[in-house]
Amino acid sequence: MKLDKRINIYNIIFRTIFCVFVYGGYIALFTIRFNNQTIRMICLILATLFVVMIAIINFVIPFFIYKMYSYELTEDHIVIQKGVLFRKKIIVPIKRIQHLEKLQGPIQNLFNQSSIQFFTAGSVEVLNGLNVDIADSIILDVEKKLKPFLENDEENKNE
Repeated sequence: MKLDKRINIYNIIFRTIFCVFVYGGYIALFTIRFNNQTIRMICLILATLFVVMIAIINFVIPFFIYKMYSYELTEDHIVIQKGVLFRKKIIVPIKRIQHLEKLQGPIQNLFNQSSIQFFTAGSVEVLNGLNVDIADSIILDVEKKLKPFLENDEENKNE
Protein backbone atom coordinates (compact mmCIF):
# COMPACT_ATOMS: atom_id res chain seq x y z
CA MET A 1 0.00 0.00 0.00
CA LYS A 2 1.13 3.52 -0.63
CA LEU A 3 1.21 6.51 1.66
CA ASP A 4 -1.26 9.36 1.75
CA LYS A 5 -0.50 11.74 -1.12
CA ARG A 6 -0.39 14.70 1.25
CA ILE A 7 2.83 13.28 2.75
CA ASN A 8 4.74 15.31 0.15
CA ILE A 9 3.29 18.58 1.41
CA TYR A 10 3.96 17.50 5.01
CA ASN A 11 7.59 16.66 4.21
CA ILE A 12 8.13 19.90 2.30
CA ILE A 13 6.70 22.04 5.11
CA PHE A 14 8.55 20.13 7.83
CA ARG A 15 11.88 20.28 5.99
CA THR A 16 11.39 23.93 5.03
CA ILE A 17 10.79 24.97 8.63
CA PHE A 18 13.94 23.08 9.63
CA CYS A 19 15.97 24.64 6.80
CA VAL A 20 14.86 28.18 7.55
CA PHE A 21 16.00 28.00 11.15
CA VAL A 22 19.19 26.00 10.73
CA TYR A 23 20.58 27.37 7.50
CA GLY A 24 19.33 30.89 8.14
CA GLY A 25 21.31 30.73 11.37
CA TYR A 26 24.41 29.60 9.50
CA ILE A 27 24.15 32.52 7.08
CA ALA A 28 23.70 34.97 9.95
CA LEU A 29 26.65 33.43 11.80
CA PHE A 30 28.96 33.64 8.79
CA THR A 31 28.03 37.19 7.88
CA ILE A 32 28.34 38.54 11.42
CA ARG A 33 31.42 36.62 12.57
CA PHE A 34 34.04 37.84 10.09
CA ASN A 35 35.23 41.44 9.89
CA ASN A 36 37.15 41.09 6.63
CA GLN A 37 34.79 41.92 3.72
CA THR A 38 36.39 39.37 1.35
CA ILE A 39 36.10 36.50 3.81
CA ARG A 40 32.58 37.58 4.69
CA MET A 41 31.58 37.61 0.99
CA ILE A 42 33.13 34.17 0.35
CA CYS A 43 31.36 32.72 3.38
CA LEU A 44 28.08 34.29 2.32
CA ILE A 45 28.38 32.88 -1.22
CA LEU A 46 29.26 29.40 0.09
CA ALA A 47 26.44 29.47 2.61
CA THR A 48 23.99 30.65 -0.05
CA LEU A 49 25.04 27.89 -2.44
CA PHE A 50 24.66 25.39 0.37
CA VAL A 51 21.17 26.67 1.19
CA VAL A 52 20.13 26.59 -2.49
CA MET A 53 21.39 23.00 -2.80
CA ILE A 54 19.51 21.98 0.36
CA ALA A 55 16.37 23.76 -0.87
CA ILE A 56 16.48 21.82 -4.15
CA ILE A 57 16.87 18.57 -2.23
CA ASN A 58 14.11 19.71 0.10
CA PHE A 59 11.60 20.01 -2.75
CA VAL A 60 12.69 16.97 -4.80
CA ILE A 61 13.31 14.24 -2.21
CA PRO A 62 9.73 14.18 -0.81
CA PHE A 63 8.37 13.06 -4.18
CA PHE A 64 10.86 10.18 -4.27
CA ILE A 65 9.97 9.28 -0.69
CA TYR A 66 6.33 9.00 -1.69
CA LYS A 67 7.19 6.89 -4.73
CA MET A 68 9.59 4.53 -2.93
CA TYR A 69 7.89 4.13 0.48
CA SER A 70 5.31 1.37 0.83
CA TYR A 71 3.93 -1.02 3.42
CA GLU A 72 1.98 -4.25 3.46
CA LEU A 73 0.06 -5.91 6.25
CA THR A 74 -0.01 -9.71 5.84
CA GLU A 75 -1.36 -12.41 8.14
CA ASP A 76 1.98 -12.88 9.92
CA HIS A 77 4.08 -9.81 9.14
CA ILE A 78 4.17 -6.11 8.52
CA VAL A 79 6.46 -5.34 5.59
CA ILE A 80 7.79 -1.78 5.31
CA GLN A 81 9.86 -0.75 2.29
CA LYS A 82 11.59 2.61 2.38
CA GLY A 83 14.65 4.51 1.28
CA VAL A 84 15.52 6.69 -1.66
CA LEU A 85 19.24 6.12 -2.17
CA PHE A 86 19.52 3.05 0.03
CA ARG A 87 16.50 0.77 -0.16
CA LYS A 88 15.47 -0.98 3.03
CA LYS A 89 12.92 -3.75 3.51
CA ILE A 90 11.78 -4.25 7.11
CA ILE A 91 9.75 -7.28 8.11
CA VAL A 92 8.11 -7.07 11.52
CA PRO A 93 6.55 -10.35 12.71
CA ILE A 94 3.15 -9.60 14.20
CA LYS A 95 3.63 -12.06 17.05
CA ARG A 96 6.76 -10.13 18.14
CA ILE A 97 4.97 -6.79 18.51
CA GLN A 98 4.81 -5.75 22.15
CA HIS A 99 2.79 -2.57 21.73
CA LEU A 100 1.77 0.08 19.22
CA GLU A 101 1.70 3.86 19.37
CA LYS A 102 -0.13 6.22 17.08
CA LEU A 103 1.61 9.60 16.79
CA GLN A 104 0.23 12.81 15.36
CA GLY A 105 2.20 16.03 15.50
CA PRO A 106 0.81 19.51 14.77
CA ILE A 107 1.78 19.48 11.09
CA GLN A 108 0.40 15.95 10.69
CA ASN A 109 -2.80 17.13 12.38
CA LEU A 110 -3.07 19.88 9.78
CA PHE A 111 -2.95 17.31 6.97
CA ASN A 112 -5.02 14.62 8.75
CA GLN A 113 -2.04 12.25 8.89
CA SER A 114 -0.44 10.12 11.57
CA SER A 115 2.39 7.68 12.19
CA ILE A 116 2.38 4.31 13.87
CA GLN A 117 5.28 2.96 15.92
CA PHE A 118 5.60 -0.82 16.24
CA PHE A 119 7.60 -1.81 19.32
CA THR A 120 9.25 -5.23 19.45
CA ALA A 121 11.82 -6.57 21.90
CA GLY A 122 14.67 -5.54 19.64
CA SER A 123 13.52 -2.54 17.64
CA VAL A 124 11.03 0.22 16.98
CA GLU A 125 9.72 0.56 13.44
CA VAL A 126 7.75 3.56 12.26
CA LEU A 127 5.12 3.71 9.56
CA ASN A 128 4.84 7.38 8.50
CA GLY A 129 2.47 9.29 6.27
CA LEU A 130 -0.78 7.46 6.92
CA ASN A 131 -4.24 8.92 6.74
CA VAL A 132 -5.73 8.93 10.26
CA ASP A 133 -8.53 6.52 9.29
CA ILE A 134 -6.11 4.10 7.64
CA ALA A 135 -3.82 4.25 10.68
CA ASP A 136 -6.76 3.40 12.95
CA SER A 137 -7.75 0.47 10.74
CA ILE A 138 -4.15 -0.83 10.68
CA ILE A 139 -4.01 -0.68 14.48
CA LEU A 140 -7.29 -2.59 14.73
CA ASP A 141 -6.09 -5.21 12.21
CA VAL A 142 -2.82 -5.72 14.09
CA GLU A 143 -4.69 -6.00 17.40
CA LYS A 144 -6.99 -8.66 15.89
CA LYS A 145 -3.99 -10.59 14.57
CA LEU A 146 -2.20 -10.31 17.92
CA LYS A 147 -5.17 -11.56 19.93
CA PRO A 148 -4.64 -15.31 19.23
CA PHE A 149 -0.99 -15.03 20.27
CA LEU A 150 -1.90 -13.24 23.48
CA GLU A 151 -4.64 -15.77 24.32
CA ASN A 152 -2.21 -18.62 23.63
CA ASP A 153 0.35 -17.05 25.99
CA GLU A 154 -2.28 -16.66 28.71
CA GLU A 155 -3.25 -20.34 28.38
CA ASN A 156 0.40 -21.39 28.65
CA LYS A 157 0.86 -19.27 31.80
CA ASN A 158 -2.18 -20.85 33.46
CA GLU A 159 -0.91 -24.38 32.93
